[in-house]
Amino acid sequence: MVLTIVVGYSVGAGKIKAAKQYGRLGVWGGIDFLGSGVIFILFP
Repeated sequence: MVLTIVVGYSVGAGKIKAAKQYGRLGVWGGIDFLGSGVIFILFP
């Protein structure tokens, strides 16, 4: 949730490049979280 605030502040400040980087960080963090959850479910 904090990442959405940081991206919003970056866009508001006109720092589009930083906002894209934060967005990618959030997407990859979500993928990592999902992947680790799947591993824990498959290999208890």
